[in-house]
Amino acid sequence: MVNLSVTAETNVESNIRIDYITILTTDGKEINLNWEYSYCSQDEPSDPSSFILKSMRKSESFYENVFFDDEEEGNPVSDLKKKKALKDAAILEIQLYIPDFSGNPEEIKFDLKSMDFVFRKQESGQTKYSPYSLPIKYDENFTLVIEK
Repeated sequence: MVNLSVTAETNVESNIRIDYITILTTDGKEINLNWEYSYCSQDEPSDPSSFILKSMRKSESFYENVFFDDEEEGNPVSDLKKKKALKDAAILEIQLYIPDFSGNPEEIKFDLKSMDFVFRKQESGQTKYSPYSLPIKYDENFTLVIEK
């Protein structure tokens, strides 16, 4: 089982959720990451009357049981293959869902700080954890898609 935590800074007042993330592996394959469960934690907004804030605030999201789009089609992908695919992958697209957002999507800032994966498996009656942090390339120009 693979879990994911994402840390970012944003200027959006309301609660932000990530719908999906698309990565590009080093061998050129595009993979959509999806998950079964998610929850987020965000710093309190400083101006609850505005959709776009003047300053950035921290946003943390946690995703349980991350799976690749191939798995939705009934093709299981082992954690070892997932780990190899994620190694040095680039982020192509992140789709955000912002409920009740009525501002200008062009004004939205989403500064990705970290994407940390944790691979978890049972071995000899014990749970083993294997973390992997996807390197965030700050010159990376991924597409940010906004769903309202």
